[in-house]
Amino acid sequence: MTQHYDLEEQEQLERVKLFWKQHGNRISTLVLLVCLGFAGWNGYNYWQKNQAMAAATLYDNSEKIFQSGDVKAAERVFADMGERYKGSFYTAQAGLRLAKLAYENGQADVAKNALQKVVDNASDAALVAAARLRLAQVLMEQKAYDQAQAQLTAKFPAGFDGLVADAQGDLYNLQGKTQEAVGSYQKALAALDANSSYRVIVDAKLATLGGAAEPTKP
Repeated sequence: MTQHYDLEEQEQLERVKLFWKQHGNRISTLVLLVCLGFAGWNGYNYWQKNQAMAAATLYDNSEKIFQSGDVKAAERVFADMGERYKGSFYTAQAGLRLAKLAYENGQADVAKNALQKVVDNASDAALVAAARLRLAQVLMEQKAYDQAQAQLTAKFPAGFDGLVADAQGDLYNLQGKTQEAVGSYQKALAALDANSSYRVIVDAKLATLGGAAEPTKP
């Protein structure tokens, strides 16, 4: 009986040897690829964390520049962050701050360029949405109405409906489309939170156009 089991065991070993002889290289390659993939994924996550920390440090170190009101210096900071940490949350924040600073200093084109870069490169959907809304307002002021419309018809994340409708109302109003503007402002009020202080602004716009807070029922 013992000999019988020995023979079976020997046959199994021979089958295993044959299997590995035929497929061993392929299996070893697959295992290596899986291990490298896992290591690469961990390395990528580690790299991402390091990139975020470095971007945050650079952003914090540039605080005095943004507060100084020096648009040129702020442009350099944003350009530097864009080269090193293109899609970073902090790079997008720097772009939004540059746009605000440039706009307040009468440099609308600088603001527009910064906002467009945030729209094109930022990985955070909320920051992209904020940049789109601000960019649309700058384009409206430059009477680039078609470009502004293109920004407002882009995809926005949940929670931006009220702000988008309000901006759309501004665009209609500038184009002399009073009825459409009233409808958009009413839509904005319906979408905005009941406790939002922004509702006062939308109400004022509606009042200017002679519109009611709620659509008139037939």
